[in-house]
Amino acid sequence: DGNYFNEIVDNLVNSDPFMVCADFDSYHNAQVELQRIYANRMRWAKMSLMNIANAGMFSADRAIEDYAQNIWHLQKVK
Repeated sequence: DGNYFNEIVDNLVNSDPFMVCADFDSYHNAQVELQRIYANRMRWAKMSLMNIANAGMFSADRAIEDYAQNIWHLQKVK
């Protein structure tokens, strides 16, 4: 059915309230780069492991503590 996605297309072309189309070119470019890197299995594995190893500093506990101190200026409860 050629009309199956008409409502979605109409929303994207005429409204796009979530800015889906606004950065599509950069999204596409990132996907092309991702495919290029993924083709090199060793590089992909190294990047994946580095991402995992560096994820610790972005924990939810650290983020909440950072917000509490630097944004909300709260004192720790003892």
